[in-house]
Amino acid sequence: PAPVASTPAPTSSIEVQFVGNPCTSNSPGGECAICTGDCDKDSDCAGDLRCAQRGGNASTGNVHVPGCVWGPDSDSLRLSDDDFCFMPISQPGVINYVGECSSTSYLCGLCESDCDSDSDCEGDLICVRRDGFEAVEGCTGEGGPRDLYSDDVCAPDPASITPAPVASTPAPVVCADKREAWTIGDISRSWCTWAAKTSTASRCKNRDLYADCPVTCGRCILTPAPVQTTPTPTVSTPAPTVCVDREESWKIGSRTRNWCAWARKGVEPDIIASKCTQKGINSDCPVTCFECIPSTPAPVASTPAPVASTPAPVA
Repeated sequence: PAPVASTPAPTSSIEVQFVGNPCTSNSPGGECAICTGDCDKDSDCAGDLRCAQRGGNASTGNVHVPGCVWGPDSDSLRLSDDDFCFMPISQPGVINYVGECSSTSYLCGLCESDCDSDSDCEGDLICVRRDGFEAVEGCTGEGGPRDLYSDDVCAPDPASITPAPVASTPAPVVCADKREAWTIGDISRSWCTWAAKTSTASRCKNRDLYADCPVTCGRCILTPAPVQTTPTPTVSTPAPTVCVDREESWKIGSRTRNWCAWARKGVEPDIIASKCTQKGINSDCPVTCFECIPSTPAPVASTPAPVASTPAPVA
């Protein structure tokens, strides 16, 4: 019978017992109970139990009985080549002895043992040979409580495992026409320039320029160069103009005077403007010549009028 599917490993404290050789001769109903022996084949064991074939490796002391424990003073029994009945379980992915698999009885599933050939394994699994508790690719649990020493294990064929494809980045296509002249037939010229002038599609085809003139012949799309953006210049605020007439006298022509005061004598705006223009004193006399608004004069501190004291009345 097939092992129970997806069964967790039971916690067992049943001791291994030798009841006879064969155990069937000393067992009720002629079938051996769990953890008893010596059995010779699965049919010697009761119900779904199977016979754990420990074989010649038992003398190493490394071959236990799955799901069973050795009692006190059991060294002689543990080192014997007697076989014992056990309950197989299913734990895919973990190395697990389920019996002597065969194409004529039951097949070993993933990470199950013991197999002798690939035909003893399910599907595309292969029988991996071992000499001890070696690790098996695609399985875990080597040397565990249900791994029998040197038993062979059914596992995935490494050759059938397809690695995940690595996405390759294609090399960028350099999209540029051939610039220099070259000879086609008996004519040497820059054929890309020639093809671009007129009837481009026809010329590209007839002159076989498709490979050498990819831009002209529409073989690739040009990526425009990134636009260089010019940052907006920061407009600086000019320092405020100090609107004050020149106070000292200075020379214009042959005469030296305070020309701002001279211009102000005109009184009338038109006369003042005419004087400013005539003598070119607008920049020296900006207030007088109406070039700017004079700065607000500082407030004049007013002195409060003295309070007259009223003389005390004469008694």
